[in-house]
Amino acid sequence: MMKPRAFPLPKDVLTALSMLQEAGYKAFVVGGAVRDHLSGLPVHDYDLTTNAAPEEIMHVFHAFVMRTQGLRHGTVTVLFPNMPLEITTYRAESAYPDHRHPDHVTFSNDLIQDCARRDFTMNAICYHPRYGYIDPFNGIDDIRRKKIRTVGDPMQRFDEDALRILRALRFASVYGFTIVAETAQAMYKKRNTLCYIHAERIRDEWVRTMQGAHFPDILHSYRTIFTVFLPELKTIRKDRTLLNKLKTAILRQGDIDILMALLFSSMDQPNIPSVLSRLHFAAKDRQTICALYSLRDAPIATQADLLHLLQQASPFLSEFILFYELLHADTHDLEKRLHLLLKEGAVYSLSSLAVDGNDLCDEHIPPILRGQLLNDVLEEVIQGRLANKKADQLAFIRAKVPPDKRS
Repeated sequence: MMKPRAFPLPKDVLTALSMLQEAGYKAFVVGGAVRDHLSGLPVHDYDLTTNAAPEEIMHVFHAFVMRTQGLRHGTVTVLFPNMPLEITTYRAESAYPDHRHPDHVTFSNDLIQDCARRDFTMNAICYHPRYGYIDPFNGIDDIRRKKIRTVGDPMQRFDEDALRILRALRFASVYGFTIVAETAQAMYKKRNTLCYIHAERIRDEWVRTMQGAHFPDILHSYRTIFTVFLPELKTIRKDRTLLNKLKTAILRQGDIDILMALLFSSMDQPNIPSVLSRLHFAAKDRQTICALYSLRDAPIATQADLLHLLQQASPFLSEFILFYELLHADTHDLEKRLHLLLKEGAVYSLSSLAVDGNDLCDEHIPPILRGQLLNDVLEEVIQGRLANKKADQLAFIRAKVPPDKRS
């Protein structure tokens, strides 16, 4: 057995534990904070579990601002000076009719019973500075051996809450842990219960899984589960090539937009707007992913090609360069060429033209023609057929719209 490392707690957490103890209650830090600390990772959020009933928690912390949205499930969020702390009463849970939420909860005075309702052994470890670690399901040993194992019967755990299936995959991706055989088998058997989970929750776990350093391996090993909510993954071609690109993208700090665009680029004619809408991706992400995909085979041979790329990809240029280089291994100087054009002040947008809408107004060009004319001017400049000089561009416009067609 590994000897658990010391767990220095922030002042606010120590204050909360002390206040509950002084009021006659027991309380422990539980869940992700303990897991991350034992895994040698930074701890960002602290949750407490206590035998104090919700109204007793509120009484103990009456001098603090509190949020009580989770009161029905025994959770009170106390806003300490440096952090919010979720403090939850020990509880047992009933059946989960919707494969996500218990029908009702029963508050308890039994810490072990509270631990027994949790998803994985590594999340069922409690800590108190005085009592040390409480580890009824050998979660510390599973962390040491980098194993993901459910608390109790995995079929029951996943039947209760199908989102736990994706949480296991996310933990495997982020931590590099292995899911034990019995737990993995239950995940496969219960994978279709993911259909009961709201799309937003699916997306959140999927995105967090993609952010893990081990995502390519998890995708390869558990693609059948992911296809429950992303059936388009079944059409992926050249699986090993894709996995290598995903690994490189992650090593080079590629973001979710790049990873999604790489996935789509390996699929057979994906309906990208439909997929992203179905998974409730934010509008900005949908726009960037679709734009990346549309530029996946953009020509880059000439200066005009590069200016067209700047015209379309300037809002996400660094992402585009990484994405394009991953798809085209023989491309090595794209970033240098594009940045040289930017440094030289190359014209690739309407805002950089010598003429603007006011000039067209002065020329009495009908409003309906102005937008197209400016785009025509820009294209002529990009192709090198027209200088970026106002006199030259006005002459071009005058030739396109003779006086008898002006307002």
